[in-house]
Amino acid sequence: MNDEKIIELYYCRDEQAISETADRYGAQLKRLAMNMLHDEQSAEECVNDVYFKAWNAIPPEKPQKFHAYIMKICRRNALRMLEHQSAKKRNAETVELTQEMLECIPDSSSEINVQSEQLVGRLNQFLTSLDSQKRIVFIKRYWYGESSVEIAKELGCSEGKIRTMLYRTRSKLKKYLESEDENYERQNHIECNDGH
Repeated sequence: MNDEKIIELYYCRDEQAISETADRYGAQLKRLAMNMLHDEQSAEECVNDVYFKAWNAIPPEKPQKFHAYIMKICRRNALRMLEHQSAKKRNAETVELTQEMLECIPDSSSEINVQSEQLVGRLNQFLTSLDSQKRIVFIKRYWYGESSVEIAKELGCSEGKIRTMLYRTRSKLKKYLESEDENYERQNHIECNDGH
């Protein structure tokens, strides 16, 4: 069943919507949850919560891209579950992923305070500038939380190639975000001078 029909089931309050969602996306949701939580029971709880939240949100929400919508719910659930774990039990892989991405984002102590929506927009623009393989690798790593080893196996190349590709992409992202900040600062300076 396609996404449009599944959403119609949610709107009709037909419980088949949940089973159809599970049939179509359950394995992907579970994989994302496992990649982040590394615990079978927690991953199952996370995925079940996705179905519950989708049921409660649709309607009134009508997601344009249902797959992205439920994956986002899953990712947020998993992050919330990780936050509730003690610092000692936190997943080192998730901390590493966060640290890798933080290195790409310009210094938060600068005067330019980029809103998260602006950052998301810039990240999306950056991703569209990448060739498809680099974009796939980046998303698999930083959205789905897959390891370099898993990505290499899926794409049939070496782990070293994936690590190098990720490093270069992060460096390119950092330069892109810094240049965007400079453009923003320059534009803001011009507007301030025009106003005086």
